[in-house]
Amino acid sequence: MSLSFIKVLNFRNIEQLELGNFERLNILLGPNGSGKTNFLESLFLLCSGTSFRNVQWKDLVKWGKDSFYIGGIVFESKKEIGYSFDKKILKIDNKAIDFGNFFVDTPAIVFLPEDIQIVTGTPDERRNFIDQALCLIDMEYEENLKRYHRVLRQRNAQLKQSQSEVFIWNKEFIETGSRIIEKRLNFVQNIGKIIQKIYSDFYEEEIVLRYLNTFKIEHSIEDSFRGALERSAGLEKEKKFTLIGPHRDCYEVLYFNKNARVSLSQGQKRALALAFKWSLMEIMENLFKKKPILLLDDVLLEIDSIRRKKIIEKSIHYQVFLTLTSKEIIKGMVDFHSTFAVDDGIIKKE
Repeated sequence: MSLSFIKVLNFRNIEQLELGNFERLNILLGPNGSGKTNFLESLFLLCSGTSFRNVQWKDLVKWGKDSFYIGGIVFESKKEIGYSFDKKILKIDNKAIDFGNFFVDTPAIVFLPEDIQIVTGTPDERRNFIDQALCLIDMEYEENLKRYHRVLRQRNAQLKQSQSEVFIWNKEFIETGSRIIEKRLNFVQNIGKIIQKIYSDFYEEEIVLRYLNTFKIEHSIEDSFRGALERSAGLEKEKKFTLIGPHRDCYEVLYFNKNARVSLSQGQKRALALAFKWSLMEIMENLFKKKPILLLDDVLLEIDSIRRKKIIEKSIHYQVFLTLTSKEIIKGMVDFHSTFAVDDGIIKKE
């Protein structure tokens, strides 16, 4: 199994935990607020070196404690994370390692109820999905993104001060922005084909993923970007911030040529958001040559029994950790699985 053992100390509401003997499908059963999602978060942190929540590490420490520890055997490697007083220690097979190398070869994907925003969210939320996904599979993209936003801040500051000097930032702004757009366009094209295939397994309907750019690409991306920036110069001086670039791009999903955000039912939107995550899993599996661990948090809400069964059947091609408040929701759908009862941070195998 991808995960064979995990130990957690003083993480969120989990004080002390040691679990092993996991199956392909592992059900975390308990009421809301009991710690099911916290366990998924600890496992995701062990795999990726980061939380799927937008928090600082000090917020992950159990109340009244001053440190946390997560360790385990993942993809046959011993991985450990320790945190105390703003000091982080990451180890693989007893050797300290930097963050950039910590998540390599231990892929994991999480699906949360709020991930429906991949389909229904604001442009910022949809753009964040692309950026987060690309950062998981492309270290160069992450560096370009950091560089781009640094130059963007400097360019915006210049627009507010001496607008005649804005041009000094344009070369780097266009170069880094063009690389980001190129990678996003390729990603959207590739993942769009996979999403269509997966979504059609749930609903025999056509969906199309389309990247929305702030300027029309007529020749090279760089030349088109440069021309658009020149044409927007007057309005930028008036508004005093940058109007053109990948920081304002996003994507849309078309459902029979209509916007999926307003055309699909809630169940269809949730299934489509799942298709996004599963598509990313396929890309990661091809990249890392390993099946990612799949973490599913309340994913069966608002989905009918026929699609629930399809989700379970598709999920068990991976090692899965699924949270539920009641097993009735999957009654008759699975035969072999492990169930772990969760109660106030205490997790025990049934």
